[in-house]
Amino acid sequence: MSETVYKIARAAEWESAQEAGVYLGSPDDRRDGYVHLSSAAQLRGTYEKHFAGERDLLLVAIDAARLRHRLRWEVSPSGERFPHLYGPLELPEIDSVTAIAFDRNGQAIFPVETVMQKITPFLWFDTQAEEAANFYVSIFKNAKIASVARYGEAGARASGREKGTVMTVAFELDGQEFVALNGGPHFRFNEAVSFVVNCSSQEEIDYYWQRLSEGGDPKAQQCGWLKDKYGVSWQVVPTIIRELLQDPKKSEKLMEAVLRMKKIDIEQIKQAAA
Repeated sequence: MSETVYKIARAAEWESAQEAGVYLGSPDDRRDGYVHLSSAAQLRGTYEKHFAGERDLLLVAIDAARLRHRLRWEVSPSGERFPHLYGPLELPEIDSVTAIAFDRNGQAIFPVETVMQKITPFLWFDTQAEEAANFYVSIFKNAKIASVARYGEAGARASGREKGTVMTVAFELDGQEFVALNGGPHFRFNEAVSFVVNCSSQEEIDYYWQRLSEGGDPKAQQCGWLKDKYGVSWQVVPTIIRELLQDPKKSEKLMEAVLRMKKIDIEQIKQAAA
């Protein structure tokens, strides 16, 4: 199934597009030479950065496959890959156009955010699920606790947990959904599974390394990997490392440099790969 990409458009701009039979983009799009689009996970960030406080907005949905070679996923200054459309958007290429609604607090409502993601990491804790979820949410800027479920009578009998205590905590980190479970001391985390945090700058690397490693095991820190205070493993890596590894002439020196590090230093790996 092809991915759907989206455009947040102002109603006045869209009215002009309907008259012309083609959408050429916003003034910012025309200045940059391509139409800025967003994935479902990027919509809220796009709205908050470029349209916050505005009304009379439309959500345009397009099947990415229809755009073919004109659609390119390109890295933004933040390090995140965004879909960019080079050329006009023909109206027959559009799946739907709907008015963006707002809740009582003035927050934009994006129906696509309610679609359940296909794969959700499920983290087994002893009793610290809620504490851990709050810890992770405090670190990532675009994060939230989605819901908390508690043990009822049947679950309490089966698990040996006290009725009314926290069973699961659903939370999101930068659009990625997780569920934390209080399942008891039977299973522990290990390095066989880790979560990668892609960073576009040394400042980001320093921030996530410092926050995620708080209370963790210093002996478990190597090559950009760390273990947090709950035993969960993370990789804090610069996005540039993927590009450098594509060059066979640079990859060997790059890996030698990385293997000597704990926290990744971008300037050092650039020098090693030079």
